[in-house]
Amino acid sequence: MLDNLKENLQQKFGFSPNKNQLRDTERLIFEIMRRESCSINEIFSYLRNESNVERYGGRNKFFAIKKSLLARRYPLTYANETIDTKKIFLNQVHAPLTDNMAVNSDFKPSKVFVEKEVKNSYLVRNFHKKFPDVTIEEISHYSDYLKNNKFNVSKLKQPIIFLIKEKWDFLKSCPCTKVHLSCGYWILNLGFGCPFDCSYCFLQCYANFPGIILPANIEDFFTEFDAVYKKLKKPIRIGTGEFCDSLALDEITE
Repeated sequence: MLDNLKENLQQKFGFSPNKNQLRDTERLIFEIMRRESCSINEIFSYLRNESNVERYGGRNKFFAIKKSLLARRYPLTYANETIDTKKIFLNQVHAPLTDNMAVNSDFKPSKVFVEKEVKNSYLVRNFHKKFPDVTIEEISHYSDYLKNNKFNVSKLKQPIIFLIKEKWDFLKSCPCTKVHLSCGYWILNLGFGCPFDCSYCFLQCYANFPGIILPANIEDFFTEFDAVYKKLKKPIRIGTGEFCDSLALDEITE
């Protein structure tokens, strides 16, 4: 999409950007194209009309281009305050992963790993019933998987399921940011990982384990909840989706 950007800038504006200048220009053009669904030629036309780039030479020509791109990328901010182009640095646009997993509309695990302590749980039976042709392998602890399968980002979306026995992370108050007022939110952690691929979700950059981890000892969650509930003196807010979409696989987990 942005191939030969350096050559295009040289040809159209008589400007050959250095490595850092090219990175900033590429990032801004990329985001504008994604945000507005426009072509790079439309942006070049905009720059010719709005940047007055011909009036400048050397580094100033780059800052004229960058200023116009910032104005288009952040119109509200640009209209209300002065943006110092020399203090704005942008991340490089990285190429998509070549082995990126596509997320299917109908979820089907490629494999299911089960910790020994929960091998007889209802959740294992549900996966057997729902996916009779999927291999289910017994392991001691889900972390053992990483001993033989080195983790990398490209494996995040693989539809691998780990059925585990949760031992301590049941119901807890939100840790919040240190030295800040607590939000008062409580979390019931019903899993880690998600079969969806929502671009806005923080899990895209947060998850550090392949596949989806699901606790099979749900009865322990209810026991823990009952103990906390008896001590409550006022209503609390409880969420079930801190690290997962707790309804995403509800037809299986119930």
